[in-house]
Amino acid sequence: MIVLGLIVVFSIIGNISEGGSAHFSDISPKDGFATTGTGVTITGKVSNLGKGKVLVNEHTVEVDANGQFTYTLALKEGENDISVVGRKGFSAATETIVVKKNLTPEEAAKKEADKVKAEAQKAADEKAQKEAADKAVADKSKSQYDSLPGVGTTVKSDDLEFTVQKVERHASVGNKYSKADANGEFVVVFLKVKNTASSPQMFDGSTMRIKDSKDREFSKSNEGDVAYSLGNGGKLNFFLEQMQPDLEKSGVVVFDVPKGAEGLTLKLPSGVFSETKYIRL
Repeated sequence: MIVLGLIVVFSIIGNISEGGSAHFSDISPKDGFATTGTGVTITGKVSNLGKGKVLVNEHTVEVDANGQFTYTLALKEGENDISVVGRKGFSAATETIVVKKNLTPEEAAKKEADKVKAEAQKAADEKAQKEAADKAVADKSKSQYDSLPGVGTTVKSDDLEFTVQKVERHASVGNKYSKADANGEFVVVFLKVKNTASSPQMFDGSTMRIKDSKDREFSKSNEGDVAYSLGNGGKLNFFLEQMQPDLEKSGVVVFDVPKGAEGLTLKLPSGVFSETKYIRL
């Protein structure tokens, strides 16, 4: 085994010492060569290779008796780095060239068409994903909206019970002596309120809010509230009402919302640590 090892070592050393490193000549194509072809043929001549080998981009290439070699490489678009290595023992001679693959007019046109198509497909996919996400949100919102108690249902919030009796929409409210025009449209909520506590409770219409499907929140319209009340025979609005135990009062609360606002809910007043309740309008 020791003898065999020594033979290998001496063989390698002899290979290295036999005239030094390999030497390349006539490498073709030259560095910077450009083509529209799909491949390039590397040719050249190597001398002083001995028992070594030639590699083109790590691929072993056959070398004839005259030191000539040929190898064809596929090219990618743009610059292609090509290394030609003559490996002899522990030494290596290297030639590096760069070959540029340009597109033919047909390939360039196809590439541009493919790019436009890909961008259009990406835009369509993004639109579809957004529409699907928006629909999911809308469906969830509608489901939640539909699950809320509606008109005619009594809902308890803290010590007060609220029942929406009906809802009307108007461009203006009141009469010729007391009239208010909506900036959007008035939503008139006919409401019945009952105090379920054992002591008087204060209630004011300004504590109510309306929310829409866009999560916008609207407070009571003082102008509309007063005009509606005065135009309909007097005190119909809720203003600092002292609600007595087990007694109820009916009246209206008027809101000014954008025309066509959808998914309206009445947000009931509640304490800081109480759950907020809603009534679907």
